[in-house]
Amino acid sequence: MSNRIVTRIRTICVSLVLAFLVALGVDHRPTLAAEPSQSNYQLVVNSDVPGFGADVLAEKLKLELGVDVSVAAQGASGLGVLTLSWRSSRGELAASFHDPVRGVVLRVVPAPADVDKAIQTSVFLAANLIRDDATELLGPEAATPAPVPPAPAAVSPAPVAKPEVAPSAPVRPFKMATFSIIHPLATNFNEPNVRTRLNLNLFYGHVGELDGLQLGTFGVVAGDASGMQLSFLANVTQGAFEGLQGATGFNLAKGGVVGLQAAVLGNLSGSRVKGTQTSLGVNVARETVTGGQVAAVNIAGDVEGFQIGLLNVAGKVKGLQLGLINIADDVQGVPIGLVSVTKSGGVHPMFWYGTETPYNFGIKFATRYTYSAITASAGSERGRDQLGPGALFGIRVPIAPLFFDSDLGGTYLFDSKLSGVENDRLLLRWRALLGFSVSKHLSGFVGGSATVGMHFRQGLSQCQTDVFLRPELIAGVML
Repeated sequence: MSNRIVTRIRTICVSLVLAFLVALGVDHRPTLAAEPSQSNYQLVVNSDVPGFGADVLAEKLKLELGVDVSVAAQGASGLGVLTLSWRSSRGELAASFHDPVRGVVLRVVPAPADVDKAIQTSVFLAANLIRDDATELLGPEAATPAPVPPAPAAVSPAPVAKPEVAPSAPVRPFKMATFSIIHPLATNFNEPNVRTRLNLNLFYGHVGELDGLQLGTFGVVAGDASGMQLSFLANVTQGAFEGLQGATGFNLAKGGVVGLQAAVLGNLSGSRVKGTQTSLGVNVARETVTGGQVAAVNIAGDVEGFQIGLLNVAGKVKGLQLGLINIADDVQGVPIGLVSVTKSGGVHPMFWYGTETPYNFGIKFATRYTYSAITASAGSERGRDQLGPGALFGIRVPIAPLFFDSDLGGTYLFDSKLSGVENDRLLLRWRALLGFSVSKHLSGFVGGSATVGMHFRQGLSQCQTDVFLRPELIAGVML
C-alpha cells in the first residue's frame, strides 16, 4: 500500500472518530491540557494557488479554535507560529507548528485538487496539529516532532506501526536577501540551505530554496525554486523549478520545469516540462513535455506540443516534429523531415517498376500517416544508360488491408558517359498508389504518376533543354 493511501486512511479514521464523538454529544477535543495553550496564534501561508489565501484561512481557524489567529509576514518563526504550504507543483499540503512542548511539528497530506476542499483540509489539519488530536487518537507516532532528549528508561509499550507520510521540503531559515563571492564566502556561509527572495553571486551562489531572483555567474538551489535564475555559466535546481532559467551555458532542474529554460549549450529537466526548452545545443526532458523544445538536438519522453531541431527523439508525440531526422514511438500529428520514422510506421525497403525509369529502389521511413524515402533509379534514354538518386515525401491513408499513398518526389539521372550535364534528365513526379498488405512485412502496390521531365541537350550554359509532361505506370513491392 502506497504512502499516500496509508496517510489518507489514517486521516479518514480520525474524521470518523471525531464525528462519532460529536454524535454522542461528547466534546471531541482532548482535555484542557491539549487545548490551545495560547490566546492567539500567527499564521503564515506559502502558496501560489489563487483562492488559498491567508485571510480566509485565518478566519476559519479563528472559528475552529475559538482564539485569535492573525496573519504573519513571510519568514515569521517562533512559538505559536503555524505555517501552511501548498504549491501547484506539489500534490500535497504541509502544515508545521512551533509548540512550546513538542517543538516544531510537521504533517503532510495529499492535497485535494479543489481549492475549497483544500481550505477545509488545511483547517482540519492545522486544528489537529495545534490540539494534537492525532496523537490522542492514533498514538504519538502519528506526528513528526523535532528531536527531543531521550526519556529515562522504561518498559516499552507494544510497538505501534508508524504511518509513513510523503516527503516534504524541510523547514528552512529565511533571509530576504543573500550575497556571495564564492560560497561559503557569503552572507549565508553558516546557512547554506537558507530560503531567500534574492541571491546575488559574483562567481558561485548556493541557497536552499528560492522564491524570487538568483543572479550571477553560477547559481545553485538545493531545493525548489520559483521566479528567475539568470547566470552567465549555469543554473542548477535540485528540486522543481517554476519560472525562467536563463544561462549562456546550461540549465538543470532535477525536479521538473514549469515555465521556460533558455540556454546556449543546453537544458536538462529530470522530470516533466510544462512550458518550453530552447537552446542552440541540446534539450533533454526525462519525462513528458507539455509545450515545446527548440534546439539542434531535442530528446524527451512523450511530447504534447512540438519539437523543432535537426534531430528530434521522443516517445509518443501529439503535435509537430520538424527536423532533418525525427524519431518517435508514435506520432499523432505532423512529422516533417528528411527522415521521419516511428515504431508504428517502421523502415521499409521498396522495389518498383516504372515506364519512365524501369528500375527503382528506395528506403521508406514511415510514421502512422506520413512517410519519406531516399531512392535510386536507373533507365535509358535514346540508347544511353542513366542512373541517379532521388527523394520523395508523402501521406498514407490506411484502410486495412488496403492503403492509399500519395507523394511528391524528384529524381536526377546522370548520363552514363558523365559528360557534364549533357543528356542528363531531371524528373519531378506526383504519384498516386493503391496497395494491399499481404503480411506485416510484405505489401504490393500499383498506380501511376504525372511526370514532368527536363532533358538537358547541350548543357546548362546553353540553356537548351527539352521539357515534357508524361504519364507513368508504376507497380512494385514493399518489405
